[in-house]
Amino acid sequence: MNRWGRLMRNIVQKAAMACIMLGCAASTASAQSPAEMQDRAQTWFHEAWTAARELPDTKGHVFRYSVIDHTAPNPDVATLKERLKALPPGPQRAEVEAMLASYNPTASLFWELQFVGEGETRWRASRADSRGYSSDHVYSPDATWVLMGSRLSLLNTSLRDNDMAPTHGVIIHVRTLFTDLSDLFWGGLGSDRIWHGLRLDPLTLNGTEWTVVARSIVGDKTTRTIEYKGDWHDSRGVGTVRQKTTRRNSDSSSSAGVTIRYTRPTVCPRTGLLTYELVERLGANGEVNFTLRSKGFHEVPGGAAAAFVPPTDGQDALRGTIDGFEVFDRTKEHNPDWMTRPANYLPPPTLSAAREAAANLTATNARSTSQRPAALPQTEDPVGGGNMLMFIALGVVVLGVVVLIVLKVRGGR
Repeated sequence: MNRWGRLMRNIVQKAAMACIMLGCAASTASAQSPAEMQDRAQTWFHEAWTAARELPDTKGHVFRYSVIDHTAPNPDVATLKERLKALPPGPQRAEVEAMLASYNPTASLFWELQFVGEGETRWRASRADSRGYSSDHVYSPDATWVLMGSRLSLLNTSLRDNDMAPTHGVIIHVRTLFTDLSDLFWGGLGSDRIWHGLRLDPLTLNGTEWTVVARSIVGDKTTRTIEYKGDWHDSRGVGTVRQKTTRRNSDSSSSAGVTIRYTRPTVCPRTGLLTYELVERLGANGEVNFTLRSKGFHEVPGGAAAAFVPPTDGQDALRGTIDGFEVFDRTKEHNPDWMTRPANYLPPPTLSAAREAAANLTATNARSTSQRPAALPQTEDPVGGGNMLMFIALGVVVLGVVVLIVLKVRGGR
């Protein structure tokens, strides 16, 4: 072998060894230990658990979803079709059309719902059901109001947080609203806002499936046990919820075994918010009782701020023109003196109560109080980034070994 040949062989041998070392280093970096992976999953869960206590910020959009009640008798589709004939083009007609499109022969009662929110500061919840009823509740420091059909009531804003004022305390409507939104945005991780002071067992990780058990403990007795299961996306450092099951509830034995399934987590590219496209609430017998479907985020005509303005002229940002419109000004009313709380009173799930209960958790269990939707997976990737790196590293190692073998064979000739 001449000098030039020896020089080239030396260069190739060094390059091959560099490939092997690089591949080994990459393999080591990508192959995280199970303990490290579990720690990351544990951190993500506690951050999500904390953030899920708050109502979502819809980032200047209206979020739409539907609810179907599978426990009621068949709906009167003929009545809906008659209503449709009488409605001109506009938001109300679109609502009825959506109801007919969502028709399920096993369901009677179904709702089309809209939510515009800026976290806990202000929100609006609108709903219309298959019986023809519609309602809107607006919680805002600027204007608190309720729209029932064509009847608009302007309320005393200073009483909006008074859950003992049935007319003005709009906050009392947050329980049902929050339950729906917690399921659709967070896979039911907002349970701590409803059942104050749930204690979390450490997260366990089996492959890519994680499990967490939350418990309500009174004295030395466990009164409620909720089990969460989901998938861990290690390459992105985030998880998604797949199932929530009530294993024990001393307040209602019939709820033991009740399961909620969460499927098709999707991130909206306009808002960066994740929602579960399909949520199914199953009874203890395994049958689906309620179905929730996300219909995504949409622009609000006139901008999101318009959704909170009371439609005193009969024109509403979400509902359009309101027929037979009436306005009732109740802004000067005050809470009656006779309205007192009973001894066994249980307040609605306000954020302040949830935060007070959360104060008993360790600092590790409350790393973040902000919603972090952008960190969630935007697409389903069957091969995560970490696994792909490992495959590439393995390929580099194999290539280096092959080069060395070829050089050895040639050198022995």
